[in-house]
Amino acid sequence: MNMHVIPFQSVYAADRTTSYFTEIGNSFGATSFTSEKSLYVIGALCGIIGVLLGVIAIMSYLKRKHGGYVPAGWVMRPADITRQIQSAIDARRKVELQFHTPGMRRHSTSCSAIEIEHGTLLLECSGLSKLSPKWIGRHVECFFSVVVNKRVIFYTFVSTIAGIRMEGENICMMNIRMPEVLEQRQKRSFLRIEPPEQYVLGMALWAEKLDSSGRIPLNVKEWDKPELVYIPNKTAELELVNLSAGGARIKIRREVAKKCNLTFTIAERFILLLDLWEPELGKRDRYWLLCRTQTPFIDFETRNVDLGVQFIGLAKNKENSTHELVWVPFKQEDGIEVIGNWAMKRHLELYREKGLEE
Repeated sequence: MNMHVIPFQSVYAADRTTSYFTEIGNSFGATSFTSEKSLYVIGALCGIIGVLLGVIAIMSYLKRKHGGYVPAGWVMRPADITRQIQSAIDARRKVELQFHTPGMRRHSTSCSAIEIEHGTLLLECSGLSKLSPKWIGRHVECFFSVVVNKRVIFYTFVSTIAGIRMEGENICMMNIRMPEVLEQRQKRSFLRIEPPEQYVLGMALWAEKLDSSGRIPLNVKEWDKPELVYIPNKTAELELVNLSAGGARIKIRREVAKKCNLTFTIAERFILLLDLWEPELGKRDRYWLLCRTQTPFIDFETRNVDLGVQFIGLAKNKENSTHELVWVPFKQEDGIEVIGNWAMKRHLELYREKGLEE
């Protein structure tokens, strides 16, 4: 009887192979994810994706709300706004508050920021002795500063009064709604004045018109009639409230605002023709200004439109031409020097006439 003998070496090799695959299986099982771990990882990935989608949605909303443009130095995230205001509170920084009173000068008062409560900023306004229920809902402009790495940063925001009350003797407590935007001041603080009425010789405003190449036509004859006009003692569709080298504040009456082709939104651009009288030289100076709306808001009582605008372009009449323009380069952070000089002269005139107190 013949017996087939399996060599010892073959048996040993088979055992080694089986042992090898068994070891691989054991190792794979030890390093494989359990069902519970797999679900945890999938959940974490879904969470990350959800956060990213949320950020994208928020950015998309902000772009739609502000026309796709967010000016440099603006703070728009609620958490960041709260942090900056809380820093001012912790450092006991003063808050300057200005009321916007139609037909009158702006009244300013210095306040102490107390705390953030129920979505409002509580201010102690010891400089106010009288209160009026009509203040509720009125627009105010607030200014404050914070110190970051030994550097002072100035902020301003526009909001409305949410509540007022008296505490103790002559202590006014005021709640201001937390703002949607903090606007960082420009590097250079421009002198801003209320120009004497007799020195403003005329204004005209055009909604920005672009040609087929996306540029503003430099031939004024190609433009339509202006949207708004100011001619002393004749037509007053807009009012120059104040002026500085970097910008201006313009007021437009409610009934006029409804008829013009402006949307009064942040980043809206328009062209402003401004004629100013230069008494030292006895002549009229004309400025063609490209403007961008920075802080638009509507007065609570009158519903008049108040536009804070920044100068982003300057043009002048081409030599030997009354209707062709050329753009003049200037640094936005420095403003328009000739307008700044004009404002400084008017400021000195008022100082000499009315004294330091005024």
